[in-house]
Amino acid sequence: MLQPKDIASLSIQAPNPIPGEFKLFAAQQGSKPFCIVIVSEKLHVPTPHNPEGFRDGADFLKRIPTGWSPADHFKTLDSRRTTTADGLPFDELAYAVHNEFDSGIAIQIGQYLVVFKCNAESPSDLSTMTKSILATRTNK
Repeated sequence: MLQPKDIASLSIQAPNPIPGEFKLFAAQQGSKPFCIVIVSEKLHVPTPHNPEGFRDGADFLKRIPTGWSPADHFKTLDSRRTTTADGLPFDELAYAVHNEFDSGIAIQIGQYLVVFKCNAESPSDLSTMTKSILATRTNK
């Protein structure tokens, strides 16, 4: 149900660009505002709020809750480290904010994280997106 989408057309620009972050791909669910955005994050690149940069996927994801104010009613739904059948380790964080369901799923490849940022209408849609991402296989 997701179709490729030009990242520039989505309203996802942070007020301050993150050094070391590169937007790779986006897919949107029809005309609904729900999508998956894939970015890469270079490890150990200093930012104004993180002078040492991200160390790994777990470090990247643990910083997500601190970016929300108490008025946003941030709620962690799930947080875990998963290893796929191909042995790929993913760090996952699923959360809810303002009646939207979001997740960050990160895998480290060399000195980069590949991060899947998901936004869904319901917990079941978010679960479907997560299962699709975790079905990732390696090419040998």
